[in-house]
Amino acid sequence: MYSLQDRFKSSGLRVYYERRASSPVVIRLFSGTYRVLLVAPATSNTVAKFVCGISDSLVTNFFAQAGKSRVPVIVFPTDLAPEMDTTGPHGEPAKVYPRPTDLENTQKLRNFPGLQLLTAWRR
Repeated sequence: MYSLQDRFKSSGLRVYYERRASSPVVIRLFSGTYRVLLVAPATSNTVAKFVCGISDSLVTNFFAQAGKSRVPVIVFPTDLAPEMDTTGPHGEPAKVYPRPTDLENTQKLRNFPGLQLLTAWRR
């Protein structure tokens, strides 16, 4: 919807897609292949899973294993304030009003060891 796949392909970054079990990719955290894990954007659902310790997808498995192997984690959550300005898929401005539970989960995430929470993103 936001044409992110095209942007990633043109950037030269290595992108992994979840097609099978994530363990072959996640194991690279323990081997020192990755120095940092960046999760951006982290939706309210993903942040809630991080906070509750649920590891049932590629990104949540990466998050859990990064913590276990002490790989630094940077997270850019989508829910940072009670009222936010955002941009829709066609560049149109929109208002977003995160739920209190989403803001609470973002706050809980701030206290995780080895984690840096981004609160602004520049293009």
